[in-house]
Amino acid sequence: TESLETSLAPWGRGFAAFFSGARARSVLWSGLGDPNLPESWVEGPRLGAVDVPSAVGGRSGTWVAYVRRGARPATFVRRLRSSGRLGAARRVVRDDPIDLSFSQGPRGDMAIVWGSAYEDARIVRSRNGRRWTRPARLFRGNEPEDLWTALGPRGGWMVWDGNPGNTG
Repeated sequence: TESLETSLAPWGRGFAAFFSGARARSVLWSGLGDPNLPESWVEGPRLGAVDVPSAVGGRSGTWVAYVRRGARPATFVRRLRSSGRLGAARRVVRDDPIDLSFSQGPRGDMAIVWGSAYEDARIVRSRNGRRWTRPARLFRGNEPEDLWTALGPRGGWMVWDGNPGNTG
């Protein structure tokens, strides 16, 4: 596959993997068979031409956030249903992020954090995926790339690498 970005998340009793690219796709493992064998995975829903897929799973279900670039770039979220089909796309922000981190807390609340071309980090939040807050700036400067986030019962954590590309 031509994918540069991949994301793996729990889906029911199995897993869902999303791949970026010109024809972004996904594969699903239902929990039956050996996940290390390619024949245990089946083709999942296609996302189209998207970048930076980031999937999460938890109490609110399995969701994927991605960036659709082009004349009007935007970041979208979609829920992966138990049938293996994607729900309707919801635009959460009209921005073209450099990096994207999606996380889901133990209560099902979600947050998307991204670094923009203006050297600031922004966040949108949702309790269940239906409605999202307006983007808020977390901080400016510090080159927010290679972002990683985690949500807990009373807050969350975020780390980033100001020197992206180092594999250390």
